[in-house]
Amino acid sequence: MNLLLKQEIFRKTLHISASIIPISYSMIHSLNDYYIAFFLFLIIGIGIILEYARGRYKQVEIFFSRFFNFMMRNEELAGKLTGATWLLLGCFFSVILFPKEISVVSMLLLTIGDAFAAIIGVAFPYGNYKGKTISGSLGGFFLASLIIFCFLENLNPIVLVVGSIFAMLTELLPSPINDNLTIPIISGSAMLAIGQIF
Repeated sequence: MNLLLKQEIFRKTLHISASIIPISYSMIHSLNDYYIAFFLFLIIGIGIILEYARGRYKQVEIFFSRFFNFMMRNEELAGKLTGATWLLLGCFFSVILFPKEISVVSMLLLTIGDAFAAIIGVAFPYGNYKGKTISGSLGGFFLASLIIFCFLENLNPIVLVVGSIFAMLTELLPSPINDNLTIPIISGSAMLAIGQIF
């Protein structure tokens, strides 16, 4: 296994583990919008404090270096927000912007689809496009759609397909904004719009 693939698997394993957020939100009925949004807000706050501290306090920098640097990208090592913080922000905005069902799907497209897209893209790099691979985007969001459809049986498949297409395009096309934020917002908006028709 090459180093890049190993790094991506470690990184995206954490990404997939974040699926506990939308799954808990979906299955625990007492966990309403306010509770999950407040929880995410707290975790994001802690994350941003740690992000700030790692560039200014030696002990925090040593901690990050020991446990996380091997899976961090160059821009993150240089001091930009890590993908984990962006992912939590994406989940937070999904919860406050969309109805529960759409919010859950948009978060799963992020945590599962984006993760599989990255791993498949590194393992089978076909159709390179500005640092991303078409094989990764297609494979990742196809697998994510199957998993989500099995998990949410009552979901309108047309809504899911539209969400997956928009998530895939958002992941593939270059943007100055981190795709951990844009994937759930854009796919959620598309699903909300198409849900008004079907």
